[in-house]
Amino acid sequence: LIGLGVRTLSSPPSALPQLKKAIRSVSLSQCQAIAERALRLETAHQVHTAVHDSFAALLPDMVQQI
Repeated sequence: LIGLGVRTLSSPPSALPQLKKAIRSVSLSQCQAIAERALRLETAHQVHTAVHDSFAALLPDMVQQI
């Protein structure tokens, strides 16, 4: 979402520490590049897989928890 220009997120309080850690661990340009690649894909499954794989490479410890 950040790569698409969203600057306000809503989250349960219990998720805030992990969400903050994830956001602080990636750059805006990385998020934009992931979003641009995702927008070129045709199916929701392709998008999910591509985004998951991208963030797994950037945040391996966090993505394994999902």
